[in-house]
Parts: sequence; structure tokens; C-alpha cells
Amino acid sequence: MSFIAWLDTSPDDERRVRELVREFSDPRTVDELGLRQVRDAIADSLFPGSSTLHTRARYFLFVPWIFQHAAESAAGDELLTKAHRAEKRLITSLSEAGVTVGLIGGRAGEQVSTLPSSVYWSALRRYDILTVDVSTAQLRKSRKSRANKDGHEEYAAEDTPRPDWDIPVASPPGFPFTVDDGFDLSTEEAQWLQERIVRSTRGSYLSYLLSQPEPVNTKKPLWQQRAVGDAPEDVQISVRDAHLVSLLMNGAALLYNVLVAERYESAGLKSLRNPVTSSLKRLSRWAEDAHSTWDDVATWNPSDVWDGLPTASADRIDRATRLFVNEWVRVIQTDGPGLASSQNARALVADRERFTKQRNSRLEDSRSLATWNGRSGITPFDFRWRRVSKVISDIQDGLHRARAR
Repeated sequence: MSFIAWLDTSPDDERRVRELVREFSDPRTVDELGLRQVRDAIADSLFPGSSTLHTRARYFLFVPWIFQHAAESAAGDELLTKAHRAEKRLITSLSEAGVTVGLIGGRAGEQVSTLPSSVYWSALRRYDILTVDVSTAQLRKSRKSRANKDGHEEYAAEDTPRPDWDIPVASPPGFPFTVDDGFDLSTEEAQWLQERIVRSTRGSYLSYLLSQPEPVNTKKPLWQQRAVGDAPEDVQISVRDAHLVSLLMNGAALLYNVLVAERYESAGLKSLRNPVTSSLKRLSRWAEDAHSTWDDVATWNPSDVWDGLPTASADRIDRATRLFVNEWVRVIQTDGPGLASSQNARALVADRERFTKQRNSRLEDSRSLATWNGRSGITPFDFRWRRVSKVISDIQDGLHRARAR
């Protein structure tokens, strides 16, 4: 049996670990070359406060409402108990109403172990919806009281703390036992949430997209959104950099699969059918994409990416990883995208995998090799776009309903 104990961790640390656990459920996203830190740093810069665990925008209101209601009569552990009970009731209410797309705990019901508050907490703080930097158990009652000389309870202005939540939009009647409109944001809710995220993430791609009348296209990558062409120059540069990082790091992952496939077949392993042929085909298709963007690739300097990241994001990328990315780009620019025949590219990827995985290197350890699934980490980085675009779309849908009236 395995479990995760949260000891002295911040909400953001907890979010990252939950994301890591989720990532291992899909072998196509496993980080064989230790490049997750690059992906996450860029995602944090493009979409501050975002997470792969975020499913729907209305949770940014559901969670504050639940804790506000609990704080009317409790504090500390009792407040947390009441809030968690209400979060579980919310799952039942939404399920009974047939609202399942993006529902956290939809399968487990009230037995769910990961509640919306644990998923959204750090983002609520980042967007200034949660006004205090505390854990869930450290929230207070809405007001402090004291007894007057007659023994009756009264509230004094000096005893009233700053509210934990800055959310002027009231919860719908009956919440959380009934949930009006499920995950559909009302006009007021959408306008408030748009303003709050735009203001708190100003200068980011997220802020820019939420400011545009053009709806996002959730089926296209973040760098193919129509609004990019009219974005400020610094936003366009960050989007271009994200595209090139995704493209070129995907090339490294695909070449890694070729190297493992070759060793797999040479070791006489038979569980996978023609892994070398399949891996080479994927790498060949990648080379075509690299050729189509060669003008950008040929002149690109990844050091500019590190310099352009916010300090907190840049500090998460260690020196060895920066050196690998820099050298990988240089090899591609020198040898071209025909990576399968490039000895420089092969050696660089092999050395990186051995450095990252140590004794568990599939290129060295026969037991790790035997467990290979044939598609390790082949999914290009999307920088949380699949989740972020849904949250943006939820907000834009609410705004659109306002304009349609």
C-alpha cells in the first residue's frame, strides 16, 4: 500500500505532487529526460496559477462560497470539517443534476480523497480571491465576538478581522445542496472572475486571452490561437518560445524512444511489436514539423527563454537542464532535424537519460528496459493548455451569454 503524507508543505507544493501522481497514470507524459521543470516553468509564466488538475472555472467560486458558509459558525479544524463535508455534498448535488464534465470526484462520490479546495487553493491565493496566505485549517470565523456587560454577544469593529475571501458575488440559493446552472457561470460571475484573473496576472498570455473578445479554440494549440497575432510583442515572444520548446524537446523524447527501442530489440525482448520501426516513424514525422518551422529553429537561442522567465519560475530549472537544452538546440541547428542518424544527438540524449535516471536508466538496466511500454514521454508539451483553455472557455461562455441578451 502506498500513500502521500503532507508534512509542512505549501498548497503549491501539494498541487505539484498531485500533478506528478496524475502524470504517471499516462506513460506518454512520463518525464524520462528530466525536462518537466522546463515545461512547468514556462506553463507558470504563460498561465500563472494554473494546474493540470483544474477542470472548470466555477470552482473558483464554489470553494470560496463553501468556506465562507463554514466560517459563519466555525473556525480552525471545525471550519475545515464543515467545509469538507460541504465539498462532498457539492459532488452529490452536481452528480444528481447530471453535471459530470469536469466534476472532481465524479467517480468516487463522497468517498473522494482529493477535494476541490486542495486542487484550487494555491490558485485562489494567486488570483487574490483568498486574501490570506494560510492553509485551509488556519481560516477564521467571519467575525470575532465578545460578551457585553449584559452578557449578550456583540461584534466590535476592532474585533473584526480582514475577510479571508474577496468575492463579492453571492452564492445561489440552496448552495451546495442545489447548484443553479451546474458549471455554467452567470453573467456576474463571469465578469467578476475575468476581471480578477486579468488584473492579478497582468502581462501574461492568460491575462491577454481573457481580455480578448475572440473565444479561444480549445482544439488548437496555444500558439495557433487567432488572438496571438495581435498580442503585445512580449506575449508573442513567450508564445513562440513555448512552441519551440515543445517542438524541440519532443524531438529529444522521440529520439530517446528510438534508442530504447534499438536496445529492446537487441536484447531479444518480444512483448512489443516492431518498436524500432514505430519509433523511427514518429521521429520522421517530427522531422517534417521541424523543417516547417526551420526559420525560427535555426536562429533561436534558448538562453533568451531563461532570461525572459519570472525569477521564481527560472529558479526551478537547474543548471544541468539548461545546459542540456542549450546543447540540444545547438546540435539540431548544426546537424539538422535528421536526428536518427546524428551521433551527436544520440550521445547527448543517452547521456541525459543516464544522468537523470541513474540506476534506472533503460539504456543500462535490463529490468527497466523490460518494463518499457514503447511510447515513453512522446506527448509534446502543451503547457497545461488543455485544462487552461477549458477554464478560459467557461469564462468566455459566461460573458457571451451576457452579450447575447
